[in-house]
Amino acid sequence: MKTYQGTVKAVPLSVWQHQASAPCSDSRLPGWLNDLPVCKLSVNKQIPAMDIADTGKHGKCVDAQARSHLKRWHKTFLSLLTQPNQNLKLSKSSRPTYGLSLAPSATSGCGDLCPMAGNCSHVCLATAGNGRYNGVTVARIAKTRCFAEHPELFIWAVGRELLKHKKKQNIACRLNVISDLNWTRKTRWLFEDALPDIQFYDYTKVAKYLYQDRPKNYHITLSRQEGRDDECIKALEDGHNVAVVFDTKPSQTLPSTWHGFPVIDGDLNDERWRDAPGHVVGLRAKGSARGDQSGFVVSSATHS
Repeated sequence: MKTYQGTVKAVPLSVWQHQASAPCSDSRLPGWLNDLPVCKLSVNKQIPAMDIADTGKHGKCVDAQARSHLKRWHKTFLSLLTQPNQNLKLSKSSRPTYGLSLAPSATSGCGDLCPMAGNCSHVCLATAGNGRYNGVTVARIAKTRCFAEHPELFIWAVGRELLKHKKKQNIACRLNVISDLNWTRKTRWLFEDALPDIQFYDYTKVAKYLYQDRPKNYHITLSRQEGRDDECIKALEDGHNVAVVFDTKPSQTLPSTWHGFPVIDGDLNDERWRDAPGHVVGLRAKGSARGDQSGFVVSSATHS
């Protein structure tokens, strides 16, 4: 098996927040995880289409292969997907919403899963909520390495999980909970052919993703990058939505406008596909982002 021999190792979040590119050995990772190969994960490489609804001999054969592959990594997670009640933001949606929580940025050692990350890498939401627990960090790194080692089988397993859940109810899915992969390019068939009746959505720092042709059931909201407000304003003028993090406290009301565009409260739910076009999705700083002075968090006092 060809393995990635780069210099970037898995970095604990506490170190990564200060030294994003510094090689580091994470002593908190269990030995079995450090012993497994670390492959490079391509942000844009396409994954061939598969019939995830196949219940015949071929489908059962792929199921067996996927189980065999995942068995080595399944020591830290029972499901590849975050369940609706396991994430505070996802749980606020009226539609049961599942998420794929991979290790953000370069923390897995498999490459950079957030190619346009700015100062948000220092105050990543990976540290918020359950992300503050080491076991959750280990599980995210394990899933990401699993995905990098055999992306086809990983996506097969993710697709099968979603297929199972959607049979019971109308669901939504966020594939980039704390990553920023180009899913339109990687797995377009998953949205259009395999799971067309699931509402997919994501936030992204990559503005060009907004203008790419994408499946009608995949909604994208641009996340503001410090120093790139002009890019955000253009997106808003073009009818897209932009998420902006403010220093507003939980008990306070968000500013009503940002650069003249109306602000909606994005903390009420995560149903971004329902937002009216051309609106700012206001978010309150959470986790280690509270008190941020890097420019990632916007001062509410400068907007009304």
